[in-house]
Amino acid sequence: MKTSLDLIKNLSIERKKIQDFQPEKALDYILNHKDNVALIHSFPEEDFYFLIKEIGIEDSLPLLSLASYKQWDYIIDTFVWKKSQIDIYNITHLFYILLKADPDRFINWFLKEENIEFVELYIFRNVEVKIREHDQDPSDFSDDFQTIDDVFYYRLKDVSIDVSESNIIKEERDEFLTHFLKKLSSYDHSKYHNVLLESDSIIPSEIEEKCYRFRNVRLSEKGFLPFEEAIGVYQPLKVEDIIKMGKKILLKRNKEDFLPVPLYPIFSLDKENNLFVNILKKLANNEYINDIQIEFANLSNQIVVADQFKVENRDDLKKIVAKSSGFINIALEFLSFNSSSEKLEDVVLNYPLLNLFRVGYGIILELKNKCLSWKNKSFFYNNNLSLSFWGEHWVGVLGGLFLKRPLFFDNYKRGVLYREFLSMFDIQNTESILNEIIAFDELLSKINIVPKNIPNKLLTYKNFILTLWARYELNLSHEFIPIPLDNFRKLSLYNRNADFLNWLSKITDISQKTDNVVKNLFNEIETEYGKVSKDNLDSRFIELFWIK
Repeated sequence: MKTSLDLIKNLSIERKKIQDFQPEKALDYILNHKDNVALIHSFPEEDFYFLIKEIGIEDSLPLLSLASYKQWDYIIDTFVWKKSQIDIYNITHLFYILLKADPDRFINWFLKEENIEFVELYIFRNVEVKIREHDQDPSDFSDDFQTIDDVFYYRLKDVSIDVSESNIIKEERDEFLTHFLKKLSSYDHSKYHNVLLESDSIIPSEIEEKCYRFRNVRLSEKGFLPFEEAIGVYQPLKVEDIIKMGKKILLKRNKEDFLPVPLYPIFSLDKENNLFVNILKKLANNEYINDIQIEFANLSNQIVVADQFKVENRDDLKKIVAKSSGFINIALEFLSFNSSSEKLEDVVLNYPLLNLFRVGYGIILELKNKCLSWKNKSFFYNNNLSLSFWGEHWVGVLGGLFLKRPLFFDNYKRGVLYREFLSMFDIQNTESILNEIIAFDELLSKINIVPKNIPNKLLTYKNFILTLWARYELNLSHEFIPIPLDNFRKLSLYNRNADFLNWLSKITDISQKTDNVVKNLFNEIETEYGKVSKDNLDSRFIELFWIK
């Protein structure tokens, strides 16, 4: 005979299996399951929301009819609010869907004390109510008023909404309110009277604020803090800070405890490959793994709020999960590089993931601050040169660091121009390029020649420094002006690294940090012009030198 524990264990296994299904298959599998109600209720609210979004809310009526009220509450809390205000389109559509899914359950949900004012606010904004006096003739009311009991008369208000959605919303709103009020009247006529009376006399701003507070309290349990609190995820920390702040407290659980842990963030996490994920795999059988997974899901939810990011599907969630795991990974890699005395598995178990995230962000922020500190005293900035002066790749790196929250310049290696920093390799790679830029900027400052705009050509550090060198090699004046094409054709451009460095050493005390830059410059010269006959050189197509 199966125990309750066996059922919970089996439901947990079933939920994990469903993660791999396509939406249509997931829907059929759940509805045909012998314990479909128990299976649906076993979904954490966040996972059920994503399941509904993937299937499509209109196609999910059978699931919604079987869902728990907590699952309904989460969908409403997530779906109908735009910041601190109720979205008229979303709430209308969702109420229409829920009433259609199960009218009786919707009435019971509405009659819960915490929900009555929320729906009354909706009625206030959409319904005009009048009470017929005993000596008043029904014909005194215009034709668009309706009544169920010949006492309370109501009509649906015109609402100001987006024209593109107006017909759909109006149809759904009219159908929902007509059906809802009739259903409520037949269920409890005195409650029907009370609702119409109360909805006509509420102070909407107060009720909306109250509902928003209750909504925030419910969501805060899952990491969805109010924005002003959630933004604290970006307060940077150093490693020594988290040690001073102390260790977290985890609840000791039996290995057979199959609490409904949100699977969607963890499922997305499995697609990542980093130190943090590998540590979680090592901890798979640890007694605290459920708590770690819940903690990670809550952290991801906090980032969603802090970033004001709308998560509509798994791909959106993957971006948040990649960020949260990436920043934690940076902190862990930093600890491993710096010979932390504590095992990294223990670090994950002992210290809040939120604080590890903040350490990772702090490391990224240090790189940004280094960049900004250089910029304010740099040669390029103080000579009013545009960012494009640094050429396409270096501009990409600098552009990412100049953002309020820095991004890594990926240059479409993973299909995007910019992405989040995910590892210490990203940090070190970016810092290495930044160091080259800083060194080259310092080199330019010692030449004592200010670049000026080139007509019909983009001014870059490359054509600036190479034009000066070419003029030196051709015994032309030491100033930044164009080289006649006939003169330029006399210049040999191959295997000239040593000559270029020799010239630089005469006018500056060059740094080894620029060696790689110089090597790349001459590799680019040979790539660009190596197969072009000198007689065929055309100044219009020469970007690395200023030629006329």
